Amino acid sequence: MAILDKEFFTKALKEEIKAEIPSLTIKENPDSVLVSGTFCMIQNLYGFLQGKLKTEKPSDTLENEWRPTDNQADLVCVPSALYEYIMEIYRAEIDNIERRYNVTIGVNSTSEGSTYVRFTSQDRSKSSPEKAKKTFTDKVQKVTGDWSQEMVDLSVVPLTLSEIKQQVKDRWSNILVLQEGDKYLILRGPRDELSQVKTFLEKGDYKSARCPVTISSRDLKTEILVDPRHMEILKKLKYREIGEIEQKNDVNIEEQRKNGSILVTFRALNAPPDLSPHASHSFITLLQKTFFNIEKKVISINPDFMDNISILQEDLKMRGVDIVMEYSRGSVVLIGHPINVAFAAEKLTDIQNPGRGQAAAAIEEPMDTNSSTDDKQKTEEADKCPICLCEVEDKVILEKCKHAYCKGCLQTSMAHKPVCAVCGVAYGTIIGNQPDGTMRETTRRSSLPGFVGCDTIVIQYNFPGGVQKKNHPNPGKYFSGTSRTTYLPDNKEGRQILSLLKKAFDQRLIFTVGESRTTGAKDTVTWNDIHHKTSMTGGPQK
Repeated sequence: MAILDKEFFTKALKEEIKAEIPSLTIKENPDSVLVSGTFCMIQNLYGFLQGKLKTEKPSDTLENEWRPTDNQADLVCVPSALYEYIMEIYRAEIDNIERRYNVTIGVNSTSEGSTYVRFTSQDRSKSSPEKAKKTFTDKVQKVTGDWSQEMVDLSVVPLTLSEIKQQVKDRWSNILVLQEGDKYLILRGPRDELSQVKTFLEKGDYKSARCPVTISSRDLKTEILVDPRHMEILKKLKYREIGEIEQKNDVNIEEQRKNGSILVTFRALNAPPDLSPHASHSFITLLQKTFFNIEKKVISINPDFMDNISILQEDLKMRGVDIVMEYSRGSVVLIGHPINVAFAAEKLTDIQNPGRGQAAAAIEEPMDTNSSTDDKQKTEEADKCPICLCEVEDKVILEKCKHAYCKGCLQTSMAHKPVCAVCGVAYGTIIGNQPDGTMRETTRRSSLPGFVGCDTIVIQYNFPGGVQKKNHPNPGKYFSGTSRTTYLPDNKEGRQILSLLKKAFDQRLIFTVGESRTTGAKDTVTWNDIHHKTSMTGGPQK
């Protein structure tokens, strides 16, 4: 829940918030505005309002006033329309540049239609304004490759601005919709999508992009029992992922004590489809993955340094290192992913032994969240199915890795991905959920950096938009398509990689449907962790 200032909350802002986060509940009181929703929704609202303040902040209110003519080498000049588009569509990515390089982005717009962007160090010892500038410039160049804008006559579109934005957002996540006076709409985004949006609005086919879908919840759980200690650790380590489960499935996660355990219930917030069983399944998967790969380490700590622990914990959180730190009898207990535990342990060592690099006394032990470790409990844990976390029924033992599952759980898991859920050993050919598309290769008579004398293999991927299938995150919902161009050197190694990429494409593994990690756009075709070179310049050289 959030409370907003009534004077700040204009009618135009209300429409924009409704278009951006339609599931939020907004209640206007005489002196304030009450906004309620899931934790993740409120986080999104906070980010949206921050972005509005950042883009709308007048140049004369900048803390350090500066003119575009000052220190040109430190500035990036961008057309104001393009800057506004980038800050709206790629806001999460720009915020990440500020956090990653520890800089503040300042802007100054001119009457000629240009915006000058400057990157100021927040902490000289930790900031990298040059890298921030380069990353921002690379993003601008990438966007401008096929960026344009179109105007649409408002008189032919019988919808409100918020309805237009929602209709467009449901179908094209990279399009920015603005109103120009009372007569026109301005559309900004990829050139090939703009013509589609303009035709869509002028044609008047405003049926919802959310196609009706029937989802069977029979035999699917909406309640699960979780060990209290497991739940406590999970919420500290995976709070972002838990918030995403709530938002993606439009549910509220509730907890209550039951017979020494935590009963976790998933309740749908809005009308059908009820995705609470699917939220439950995602939560179970998250729980399994977290505790299959977790470590506990105890670090002896000098009492004189205890005041620095909370500072370190905040610093780790800012770096994206999610870890549980607990204090017990002159020691700090670290719980988390082994890589994060090792990193935090190193930082603790540095605090106590600056400049010497000596390891602190540490006792490393396997994660055990219960006090009792007798043989009976170990046997009970071994007899639990890794998928449903209940006692194994109709046991099936995998041939290669010897992990045991319920027969029904294993069949469901293998239908989704033929690998062991515990260790990842493959059982058969893995087929991904890449949507229908094309992969085309050509050869260009120019060389990539570091491969002088070699031609360049150009790979073009093209995926039209469509409706998500049952193996996608939101079955029945529209997803936006994409086009990508990648490059390989035309030599022996490049041809070998091309052959592997063709095989991965045939197995539908290169792309997937989901949320873009770079733009934050949802329900779109995005990369599936198979790295490609997407620019003719830059990158590692031979």
